[in-house]
Amino acid sequence: DIATKSLENGNSDEHVEDDAVSSLGDASPMNTAEERQKRRQKAMYCKLASFFGIAICSLIFSLLNNKLNDYMNKPESSTTTNAKEYSVQDMRTLHIERVASSMAHPFLPVASNIWCIDARLKYEQAKRRPMGLSYLRIPRAASSTLSGINQRIARNFAARTGLKKNCIRHDGRKAGPYYSARDPLSFLWTFVRDPTQRAMSRIGVSLKKQRGILHNTMPLYDYSEEIVESLKTADDVQFGVISAGRGGFQLQYSMLSIIDEWSAFNTSEPTKVKDPKKVQDFVREVVKGYNFIGLVERFDESLVALQLILGLEPNDMLYFAVKSRKHFELNPKEKVCLAPLDWNELLVGKVNQHLESDEWFAQNYGDHLLYQAVNMSLDQTILSLGLDVFSKALKDFKRLLRQAEESCHPIFPCSFNGTLQQEKSEEDCYEGASCGYKCLDDLPLH
Repeated sequence: DIATKSLENGNSDEHVEDDAVSSLGDASPMNTAEERQKRRQKAMYCKLASFFGIAICSLIFSLLNNKLNDYMNKPESSTTTNAKEYSVQDMRTLHIERVASSMAHPFLPVASNIWCIDARLKYEQAKRRPMGLSYLRIPRAASSTLSGINQRIARNFAARTGLKKNCIRHDGRKAGPYYSARDPLSFLWTFVRDPTQRAMSRIGVSLKKQRGILHNTMPLYDYSEEIVESLKTADDVQFGVISAGRGGFQLQYSMLSIIDEWSAFNTSEPTKVKDPKKVQDFVREVVKGYNFIGLVERFDESLVALQLILGLEPNDMLYFAVKSRKHFELNPKEKVCLAPLDWNELLVGKVNQHLESDEWFAQNYGDHLLYQAVNMSLDQTILSLGLDVFSKALKDFKRLLRQAEESCHPIFPCSFNGTLQQEKSEEDCYEGASCGYKCLDDLPLH
């Protein structure tokens, strides 16, 4: 096109020049014919030069393009593969963050007369209408430690305010629907955990039992196929790894109504979320239905936010982790201490591949959304409480927590070297959960 335009412009100029020459009185017909012939030859040479120039440029471009295609289509190195996987994960993260941002909201302070109800009124509660301080303990989401904190709050706050008995509390193994019609005089809270972390913690406990009770000494990496199978199919409502197609274990457990099986995920299309809009509505319902939800991965921050929301003292939130992957854990049925197991060692090969797969993401889509919505809500809660107020409270709490670790020596059912000491721990643990509570009570309030 460029060459054609240049030729058209050249022909146009040629006509102008011809008219000018023919207007001169001293120009002979012979000279005019020769000049015209020369100009035609010159135009032809220019046209040929332009044609060959364009052809050469096209050839060079074609060669470069072929080289680029060869480079792009050559077998991918491991680095390229990882880059592709990360880009897929980034896309998932961006989607989760975008959707979760529409669900997040700050959790607001609640007056004590709403949640601290004298335990003498316990039996006046309407059936299935819980009153008071209600903690939903999601399995393998620091539930034993948090139920101890719930006990501690109810006991300590009642003592400080002159109640003859504790505040009414609930922290048993009841799923979300138990609180669906809770009394207006109640405060419902829970913690959620990263879906992968929670699932692997559940699997880690099962392996502890196999190795500690059945004395199975098989190397950890030999469990890979068994673990992947559990990640796909273990959907028990209390002791499961996943849900039965309900969007995720934690979503189904914390939902205040019952989610139909396989309404969010179908094994016939394992890489797709069956009804994303419905799952999003479920998550939105959970976030709105609780007075507070914290994160296990932001444990101390979440506790301080809860402290400020309820108007408590730092001492009320003190704790010693009841179960930790570094400590021996009691199996109450067999009355044996199970050796620690770091399940991070299981995150290799097939297990890791499955946890990064589209199937795992689709199967736990609701849990991923819930986790991120809570994460954003916690950020908004901190801002609404005031960064200066929260920062000071967090600093005071961590200082008191360090003092507790230095001064107190809680007696757990299993010692740090695996010795069973259940009888001693019963004296030191309040209702089997808040271990070391006597020493914690002797520490300053703030």
